Amino acid sequence: MGSVDSWRGVGVTLMVGKIDIDVDFVASALGVNAQSLAETSRIDSSPDSWAWSFGESVGGTLEQQVFSLVARIRPRLENVRALIREGCSVHVDIAGTVETGSEILVSPDALAELASLGVPLTFTCRTETGVAESDPLSWLDG
Repeated sequence: MGSVDSWRGVGVTLMVGKIDIDVDFVASALGVNAQSLAETSRIDSSPDSWAWSFGESVGGTLEQQVFSLVARIRPRLENVRALIREGCSVHVDIAGTVETGSEILVSPDALAELASLGVPLTFTCRTETGVAESDPLSWLDG
């Protein structure tokens, strides 16, 4: 088996979802002001989701991003639970650009921090646009 590459462009995001979500309500409930966070994180929204992201451009390594997100969310856990009671889905997503055979290593310390939030954890794999997909099983020994 060949060498395994790491994920690129890794980011950690608190995702809040609900059909026709009131993004102002979510920001208010979490006490988050997008302008005051511009240097350390980013807020994005769509009709069905609200996202608080900590990426390489604003927060360093995966572990640094996890610790930064958890430090910001932990004091707001009761507010997160209130959003869940209001029918919102809440989870933390780790996303990055991958190629076949890529892997991401998440330290036990980072996983323990994420687990302390008590919300699901997901992983999103992005591929580069315009790059042909290789055989997804090519990494297996023949």
